[in-house]
Amino acid sequence: MDEAEDVFDAAQSWNGPFGFGLSESKTSKSKLFFNRLLETNSVPVIWISNSIQGVDPAHLRRFTYALNLESPNENVQARIWTKSAKKNKVKISKTKIDELVKTYDIAPAIINASVRAASLTNDEKAIEKTVDSLQTAMCGRVTKKDKPDFSFSTALLNCDTDLENLTRRILTLKDTNFSLCLYGASGTGKSGYARYLADKMKMKVLHKRASDLLGPYVGLTERNIADAFAEAKRKNLLLVFDEVDSFLQDRNGAHRSWEISQVNEMLTQMENHPLPFICTTNLMDDLDKAALRRFTFKVRYDYLMEPQVRAAFTHFFGKEPTTALCDLTHLAPGDFTVVAKRAKICGIADHRELAAMLRQEQAVKGIKGKPIGFGG
Repeated sequence: MDEAEDVFDAAQSWNGPFGFGLSESKTSKSKLFFNRLLETNSVPVIWISNSIQGVDPAHLRRFTYALNLESPNENVQARIWTKSAKKNKVKISKTKIDELVKTYDIAPAIINASVRAASLTNDEKAIEKTVDSLQTAMCGRVTKKDKPDFSFSTALLNCDTDLENLTRRILTLKDTNFSLCLYGASGTGKSGYARYLADKMKMKVLHKRASDLLGPYVGLTERNIADAFAEAKRKNLLLVFDEVDSFLQDRNGAHRSWEISQVNEMLTQMENHPLPFICTTNLMDDLDKAALRRFTFKVRYDYLMEPQVRAAFTHFFGKEPTTALCDLTHLAPGDFTVVAKRAKICGIADHRELAAMLRQEQAVKGIKGKPIGFGG
């Protein structure tokens, strides 16, 4: 029975093939009909549905087995891309397939549709255009796997904890039931370290932003939080919550019941999760105090120190700085990423111009660096 949700939706609304505008007594008979149907069917039946949210729990518990089919892992997706390309006679290099697998987490049907589009247009670019258009139609937005915002280096982290030493200690653990709260200024490398740690632990990352979890209906945010933890546990993934202050705010300032319930759900999941997970925030003071107690490690990130600024200059621009940089006291690796991108577009390579662009990034934050030379 394909598209089974249509049948069960009819059972819920009582306006399907079993009658129109049924009375209350007949609706109970219709529900009874479904219960009997599921309990006494004389031949094997497979019900296929895209969603079971509208199915009555009384119906669900009468199924012999319920199987949730998720998107295949990266190795399987690579084989699907290769097979689909061969079937549709589209040439896609292994490098391109690896790139697609690392960019998208999509179902086989979308892979086949995008390759068919490339076959019709004879244009490899149609693949990504098709994937993006289908995702927008289905989900309202394009979702891609996260990539590092900058070339990550632990030498460019200014933290109150030695993360290199912490990483080495974590790798020796047999029990990986721990959590980290990484907090501090934006662009300082919090998410970068989460990906770095996952790579060292040979784990994939399940990255969730506030926009992935916050729902428009009461109870939906709590369900999304629970689903994220369940998925991480099921697939053995390192769970990373970005902008955790959006749904883990101090309950003392809550005005609505759902503001409290979503914090409670998060605390419960944190308490029982058997795998490592990481939360990042720029607003540490806004977090619920009970949540802070549940983090194994709390690591504060700060702006780069002067030697790190000089090292970052070399790291991002490929040259030693020849101008004074001691006034750049509020820069993060993310600022160097922005300047490096702008310099590449504008064709700027002069040391002084690069330093001036870094000062502009610092000035945008409303921070004035200490003056160079002797003060008056």
